[in-house]
Amino acid sequence: MKNNIIFLLFYILIPLVLFPQDFMLKKKVVELSQTFFERELIQKPYYISEMKNSLPTDSSEWTQSVYFKAALLIAEDLVRGILMKPWFTFDAVSKPILDDKMNTIRARLSLIQTASGLESVFSSLLLPMGASTKIIYNAHQRRLLLSEHFKSKADRDTLNWLKQALAVYKRIDQLELPRYLIVDIGSAELRYVVRGVDSLVMRAVVGKPSTPTPFFASWTDQIVLYPFWHVPMSIATGEFLPKIKRNRSWLQEQNLQVIDKRGRVLNADTINWKRMNSGYFPYTLRQSTGCDNALGILKLEFSSPYGVYIHDTNNKASFLRAYRFLSHGCIRIEEPLSLGNLLYEQMDTTLLQSCLIEQKPVYRKISAPIPVFVIYTLAHPSKRGGVSFTRDVYSLFN
Repeated sequence: MKNNIIFLLFYILIPLVLFPQDFMLKKKVVELSQTFFERELIQKPYYISEMKNSLPTDSSEWTQSVYFKAALLIAEDLVRGILMKPWFTFDAVSKPILDDKMNTIRARLSLIQTASGLESVFSSLLLPMGASTKIIYNAHQRRLLLSEHFKSKADRDTLNWLKQALAVYKRIDQLELPRYLIVDIGSAELRYVVRGVDSLVMRAVVGKPSTPTPFFASWTDQIVLYPFWHVPMSIATGEFLPKIKRNRSWLQEQNLQVIDKRGRVLNADTINWKRMNSGYFPYTLRQSTGCDNALGILKLEFSSPYGVYIHDTNNKASFLRAYRFLSHGCIRIEEPLSLGNLLYEQMDTTLLQSCLIEQKPVYRKISAPIPVFVIYTLAHPSKRGGVSFTRDVYSLFN
């Protein structure tokens, strides 16, 4: 028995004697994998069993070891976050920024030689939380404590909503952006965030459940004043065509023009409307500019595969409604001039307030492109530090 104990101690301690720094470095990976998982910062404790079992005898070179693989996976989760549905279906913002960050981290990790050096790298990845992230985080921690006593479905759902919102906001924090726009579809609001703090908050109108606003991240670099509204084909043929067939003058009443494939404005009376249907409509309907235009007098353009925009609207009364899931997918905003003035400091408000008819579109480049995040959460931070919850209009948390 005594010999067995001596052999066991020798088996455990010999690596520490021969390779003290290497042993402590790998031991630190095991500790961090377990700790970060318990704090819900990573998806799982990577390679935990394999690392624990091989730790006393492992003599592999650091970058070739399972410990290095685990360290990389931990770093990936800390940087990219734990993705939870619903998530972005298109993201033109995060990937290049986070890919570049991960390349730097891989290089740093490959050069690590001590446990303290490893801890320093991971500490640098735990960035300060933005104001909204901190509010969601605090609410999530309180709910975690309560969950030990209250285990109803409602409690589990609330915790899940907070966890999903926290994942979204943490991802945005990791990008370290000086300013950005965030549209939360769940609360039907737009926020302009500067250095992690809300600078402007306004109501928005977003997509109906039948025509939902997509969740994506993109860049806006241009404001369009007095934009044309090019009617999406689904609306043109599904909603407008029956009205045109019943009453040709409806086009004029709505200030709609018929445009051919060469961009020419056609005389609507020369078109055989009886032949037109959802399968055959070789035209584009375009609404003339002005305050009666469906896009209002201001639009933010950004690249995405969805053809949706942030824009003004001629239906101001819709912002007074508590239920603002009313659009075909685009995002209508309550205070377009306030937003325009923040994004473009030399905004000609006189031009906009004149509500000119048939004014040609005016394009204004923003000095530096601004990220736009369109998210869907059910937990929403407020300036007062609380969290409000909204119902799942799109039925995505069932």
